Amino acid sequence: MDLEHLLPSAVLRNIGAQQYEKRKLAALEVEQLMKKLAAGNDRGRIKVLLGRLTDDFALSGLANHRKGGLLCLAAATVGLKQFYEQLKFDYLGQIVRPVAASLSDQDSRVRYYACEALFNITKAMQDEFITDQGLFIEVYSALFKLYGDPDEHVQNAAQHLDEVLKSIVMSSASFDMDIFVQVLKEFLFTLDPHKRQFLIGWVTALFSVPALDMLSCLPDIVGGMLGMLSDEHKEIRHATSKALQEFLLELSSASEDANIDYQALVTVLLARSKSHQADRQVCLTAMRWLNVVVEIAHEEIVEQYGMMVTTVLSCISHSSDEVQKSAFVVNRSLLKMGMERSWDDVDVGGVLDAISKELSSSQPPTRLEALHWFEFLLKQKPSAVLSRNEVVLNAVLDALMMNWEKVEEAALGLLTILAQQEGQFRNVMEALLNRFRGSEGVKLLHRSGAHIMQRLCMCLGCREVYIEVSSILDRVEGNDGFEPLMIQALNVLLVTAPEAAQLQEILRRGLGDKDSRSFFLAIFPSWCRFACAALSLCFLSQSYGLAWKLISVLGSAPCGPSVEAISQIVKLVRLLEAPAFAFLRLQLLEPQRYPELLRCLHGLLMLLPQTDAFRTLFVRLKSVPSLPLSGTTPSTTNNNSQQYPPTNSTPGVEYSDLIQIFERRQNSSDGGLGGSGGGGGGVENEGVMEVGDELGPGVSQRDFMDKSPRDLLNGTV
Repeated sequence: MDLEHLLPSAVLRNIGAQQYEKRKLAALEVEQLMKKLAAGNDRGRIKVLLGRLTDDFALSGLANHRKGGLLCLAAATVGLKQFYEQLKFDYLGQIVRPVAASLSDQDSRVRYYACEALFNITKAMQDEFITDQGLFIEVYSALFKLYGDPDEHVQNAAQHLDEVLKSIVMSSASFDMDIFVQVLKEFLFTLDPHKRQFLIGWVTALFSVPALDMLSCLPDIVGGMLGMLSDEHKEIRHATSKALQEFLLELSSASEDANIDYQALVTVLLARSKSHQADRQVCLTAMRWLNVVVEIAHEEIVEQYGMMVTTVLSCISHSSDEVQKSAFVVNRSLLKMGMERSWDDVDVGGVLDAISKELSSSQPPTRLEALHWFEFLLKQKPSAVLSRNEVVLNAVLDALMMNWEKVEEAALGLLTILAQQEGQFRNVMEALLNRFRGSEGVKLLHRSGAHIMQRLCMCLGCREVYIEVSSILDRVEGNDGFEPLMIQALNVLLVTAPEAAQLQEILRRGLGDKDSRSFFLAIFPSWCRFACAALSLCFLSQSYGLAWKLISVLGSAPCGPSVEAISQIVKLVRLLEAPAFAFLRLQLLEPQRYPELLRCLHGLLMLLPQTDAFRTLFVRLKSVPSLPLSGTTPSTTNNNSQQYPPTNSTPGVEYSDLIQIFERRQNSSDGGLGGSGGGGGGVENEGVMEVGDELGPGVSQRDFMDKSPRDLLNGTV
C-alpha cells in the first residue's frame, strides 16, 4: 500500500520539510491518523504506515527526512498508546529500534531529534517500554555510546533522556536486573570519562532503590568501579569513591541470608588489587572491602585462602603507608580466621604455595609476614608443612640472607621451630651449614653467624647443637676450607658466648667426669680441623697433658709449623685472655700443681715469632712466680706429683688415639702441620668471629710465607 493512500501529499512533503514547524505539523497529522486506525483495530495499515515512516523517512539519506521521520515515529507512539493492549502486536519495537539507531547518526541535529523522540516515546509508554527488556537494553546501549557527544545540544538531550530512563526503571516493578547488570558489567570497564560519569549515576541510582537487590550484583559491579578510582579526573574518582563507600556500608550491614556470592566478590577484589598494584586508591579500597568480606563471610571463602594471602602479603609492601596498614589489618583478620576454625577443609597446599612465592619477595615486610604465616601453619598443620620441608627450609634460610633485623629474627624463630619437629633437627643443621658455604654464605657467617648460632643454642640446647654440628662437619670429606672456618667460629662462641657458659662449666670438670668426657670426645674430631680450636678445647677441659702432645705435634712438623699453624697459635693466645680462661691464668700461680700448663704455654711461646702475640704471652708468663705461693716446696710437690693425672692419658681416654685424629685432620688441611699454605681452601676467612689474627705490627701472613721456618722461629721478620 502506498503511503499516499494513507497520508495526503501535503503531509508527506511536510515530513521532510526544512522548517521544523512544518515537520511538527506533519507529526500531529500522523498522531491523529494512528489514533483513527487503532480505534478501528486496523493493525495491517498501522504496520504499513510505521514501516513506510521508517524506510522512507527515518532511514532516508536526507537529513531533513530523517528528522521528520523521527518526529512522526514518536507521534505515532503517542497516538497508539491507549490502544496498546487492544492491538496485541509489538509495534513498539518497530518504532523504537530505528529511533535508537539514529542516536549514532553522523548529523548532530538528527542525533538530537533521536534523543527527543526517545524521550517522548519512553514517557508515553513507560512500563510497556521497560517490560521489553531487550528493547530497553538496545536503547540503553545506544545512549551509552552517545554519552560524551561533542555537540552541546545533543549532550543536554541525552541527559534528559537518561533522567527519564532512570526514573522509569527506579519506579518499575518489572525491571529485570540480572540481564541489565550483565550489560552494565561490560560497560563499567570503559575509559571514557563522560561514559564513566553516566555509569556511576546509574549504579548509584539503582542502589538507592530498596526494592532492587543490588547486593547480589556487587561481584559484577565492583570490579569496574574499582578501576574508575584510577581515573585522571578528580570528580570521577571522588564520585566513585563515595559510591563504593556507600555500597561497602550496606554490605557490612547485610543480613546473613543476603544473596551475595562472596567467593565471586573476593575474586574480583583480588584481581583488581593485582592488576592495579601501583595505584594507591584501588589497592586501599580493595583491602578495605576484603577485610569486611573476611569478617562477615569467612566460612564461605575458605577455598580462596591461598589467593587472599598472596595478595595481602604483596600489598603489605606497598609504597603507600595507608595500603600497608589496611593490608596488615586484613592479614590479622585472616590469621584470626585461621585460629578460629578447623583446617580440615582448607587447601593447605595452596596456602603454602602462596606463602612460598612471597618468601622470595625482595620486600622485607612481605617476607616478614610470610614467615609469620609459616610459623602459624606449622602449629596448625605441621604434617602439611613438613611434607614440603625442603621448600620451607630453603625459604627460611633465604630470609636469613636478608640484611633486615626483623626478617632475620622471624626466620631464626621459624628455624628453631622446624628443628624441634620430630626427625628434623639434623636436616635443619645440615641445611644451615650448607647455607654458610660459598662467598655469599661466608658473608652471612661474618654478619650474623654468631647471632644465629647463639639463638639456636639458646632455643635448642647448646650441647645438642654443638654435638650435632660437630658430627656433620666431621663427616664432610674434601678440603674446601669451610670446615676449619666453621670450627673456628664455633670455638670462639664456645669460649666467649654467654649461652655456652654451661658447656664451659662441664668441660672444666675435666675428662675424668663422664659428661665432660662425653662432650669432649663428641666434638674433638671435628675441632682438630682447626688447631686453635683443638687446643682451646684441651685448655677448657684442663687436659694440659694432651694439649702439650698436640703442641709437640705442631712443633715437630718436618719444616716446622706452617704459617697457618702460627696464625692459629696467635688466635689461641688472644683467646687465652678471654674471661672463660680466668681459671687457667690463676692456675699459673701454682706452677708446681700445674706443670703441664706452664709447659704448654712456654711451648706456644717457643713456636711464635716475636710479634704482639709473643709479647702478650711472654708478659703473662713473666708474671708467674718462681716460687710457689701456696707455701709448699718443690720437694714436697715432687713427692705428691702422683696425685695429678699422667701426661699421656686420662681414665677412659687414650691420648694416643686423640693425637692420631689431630694429626690426620691437620695433615688433611692446606697448610696444616708444615709447609707454607694458607689453610683457606679458597674460602675467605678474614674476620669470622676472630679474637685477633694479626701477626705483629706491619707483619702480614704473606711476609711469613716469604720467610723460612727457621727465620720465623728466630723472630727475624
